[in-house]
Amino acid sequence: MKSQIDKETKTVSRFTIIKELDGEVYNARNDWLMRYVLNPQDLIIERFKQKWAKIEATTDEKLKPIVNTTSEKLIEIFGVIKTINTISQEQGGHSLSLVEDLFEPLTDQGNYQLTDKKFCMAKLFHHYLIGEQVSTEISTRNSLSYTVNDRWKTLVDNFPKLSEEIKHTFRSLENAFETATISYFGLFLDKILSEQTKTAQALSSQMSSFIAKTYRDIYEHLLNQIQGCAASCPCCKRICDVDHHLELTCPIGQGENRHRCQFGHQIRGMGGIYHKFTGEASIAWCEIIKDEGQVIISEKMPQTWKAFKNANPDWDFGDPRTRENLTPPYVYMWKQIGEQLCEHYKNGMKFVEKNSPLPINHFIFMLDHSGSMNEEINILRRSTAGSAAPQGNKVANDSSEINRTPWRCLLRAVKGFLDIRIRQASFDDQITVILFGERAVLIYNRQKLTEIDIGQLNIPMKICGETTNFSAAFQMVIKTLEEVNKNPERNRYQQTLIFMTDGEPQVYPQKELQQLCDYRPG
Repeated sequence: MKSQIDKETKTVSRFTIIKELDGEVYNARNDWLMRYVLNPQDLIIERFKQKWAKIEATTDEKLKPIVNTTSEKLIEIFGVIKTINTISQEQGGHSLSLVEDLFEPLTDQGNYQLTDKKFCMAKLFHHYLIGEQVSTEISTRNSLSYTVNDRWKTLVDNFPKLSEEIKHTFRSLENAFETATISYFGLFLDKILSEQTKTAQALSSQMSSFIAKTYRDIYEHLLNQIQGCAASCPCCKRICDVDHHLELTCPIGQGENRHRCQFGHQIRGMGGIYHKFTGEASIAWCEIIKDEGQVIISEKMPQTWKAFKNANPDWDFGDPRTRENLTPPYVYMWKQIGEQLCEHYKNGMKFVEKNSPLPINHFIFMLDHSGSMNEEINILRRSTAGSAAPQGNKVANDSSEINRTPWRCLLRAVKGFLDIRIRQASFDDQITVILFGERAVLIYNRQKLTEIDIGQLNIPMKICGETTNFSAAFQMVIKTLEEVNKNPERNRYQQTLIFMTDGEPQVYPQKELQQLCDYRPG
């Protein structure tokens, strides 16, 4: 029975069921597709139960001849016992003294027991049932030997010839006959025949119970394997489709036994993932995200795809080269039920079939590098203005602050800002840096975030001049914005001015500020 079920279930696994379900996507109704995305485990279990019902039906058909043969064999055995009983009755085998008369001690062995002959009778009858020649001598368990009267051979010669199947059945009962006793042969046979109906019912019940238990044990074992891994991809939310029990060399989540989506990761929007800035559902899938690409899961801090993978080492996120050889149905599914999924998640996610280009954050730093920003005394003077002079030990404790100029503090603040953007994986940022004093100097013009070297900003003050000219700085900002306006992707730019100064300009930049106010939005 088990070998038959093993044969039928050889191709039944979590992997094959998911593959089968994937193949049915194109002919499925939308409500089925929604279930497959949101509750795939339910469909997997349902499909397994359908397969199991067929396996049971097929196995039952295979078992019917075996069950029938077993029942027929029992009927045959009782038929033989009935024939033996009839012949024994006719030939004097039912005599109450038969057992006593059949056996005589071989010699005066001195340890004769009343039960010895009863044991000998059971052993002798078993010899007949397994097809052995009629013995003239027989030994008991306590090694006493008895001769067998020829009367038994006369009876056996009239008994029916037994089939090999019956002989084989009784050979398996040798231990039972070793401990059995037969006091009166006729009563023994009558007792057996009186149990025929009860025995047939017991056999039928035992076979049914055995079959049911075997089915139940195998079903529960397979169901546990089919339910399999409860993990879902932390990026796209697709379920793991690995049959982890097949990999015996590694624990789950390690090495070759990591979680995977072997048929391909799904479109991230199907898992409720959307772009934070546009609100659009993410149409990407895990295999095509580049290592430096930014990912944001739920409300967590943005991070690079490489950092995200390192933070989830128990997952294999696939290879774009492998994905090319797959034909996952997710694009079709998204077109069919994408809008329904957006409504289901209730997170403001917008349905799109293609993502808009993400905005480019353009940060324009206007950094005051005039003489006043480079005076070391300014920090201490401003920190003590309007308050009592610090005690000597306080001055000593803050002596490091005396040598720190506003310019150095400014550079430290700029570096801190850039570090935050890098930690947020904002690698699409563009950075413009304008230093100004009397004159404005363009140090970086729309450079990548990772290309900014703070050390390059620390140019000699004389290059910019000691005085403070806001107008020169804002004129360079306007020039930069005009260049951006000529860019074909200008609508992607989100521009931010970061103006850092200690004030005190020569002239307030009224004209330039008005130009910025009138400038195109964005």
